[in-house]
Amino acid sequence: MMNRNLFIVAILTLFSSFFCANYTHAQECSVSLTGTYKLDSEEGMYDTFVFDGAGKVNIHAFTEFKGDFFQVGDTVIVYPDKSLFVFLKKDEHTLVGISMWVENLVFKRMPNDTIIVPAQTRGQEYANQFYEFYKLSGREEPNLGTYLGLNTDSNLRASMDKLCDEGFPKACTTIANALMLASPGMAEYFRGDTNENKKIAPNKEIFQYYVKAIELNDLDAIAQLGAYFLMLGHKEEAIKVFEKGCELGHKGCCMSLAGLQMNWGEE
Repeated sequence: MMNRNLFIVAILTLFSSFFCANYTHAQECSVSLTGTYKLDSEEGMYDTFVFDGAGKVNIHAFTEFKGDFFQVGDTVIVYPDKSLFVFLKKDEHTLVGISMWVENLVFKRMPNDTIIVPAQTRGQEYANQFYEFYKLSGREEPNLGTYLGLNTDSNLRASMDKLCDEGFPKACTTIANALMLASPGMAEYFRGDTNENKKIAPNKEIFQYYVKAIELNDLDAIAQLGAYFLMLGHKEEAIKVFEKGCELGHKGCCMSLAGLQMNWGEE
């Protein structure tokens, strides 16, 4: 597997800790939840959540994919690829869904379950930053409203920039996505002005935010950078980025790479 620092060099050649507040009183955040929590019934699309004790969770539905999570008080918040899941931790062995897709579903921790916590763990500061990000994005997955706000609200942008500078990668990718939506390249893309023979130059600021997130070990940022190159017509560069992301274990990059290679094979 390719060294991450070498990967950063490769793509570059291509172009407070504070306590988090609950709704009513201060509680400490964490990303230390561990265990395999399995759906306690036959209902529900998502049957298993495996928390690694370091801010990452494996989610099992029709397939397996990774997400991020943090906990504030007895509330566990999971960020999958889209939307988010919110659980109430009733005790050490029970999570109850209280948000869309998992509402009223009960997940029980499997007995004798041993999770090996990654060597590189994220601690209190990361958990606090995650909660601050959660508040800044309106207590939901960043969406069009979040991106519009970042492009128009200087205070919101400054707060998100601060989180990025402090080392929270989701803040960096969120800013990059906001800037991308407001960029001329995106306007041309939606107007259908792009074609296979036309390439739009990447925006340096957007590119740098994606790179910063990648340097902070966010594999999702690799996939988003590849998608950005692809949108601008740089198919060869997108493939190189997806290849590196796939080597590093990002399934989305592997799927994107397979799709691109299949399309090329049909041409």
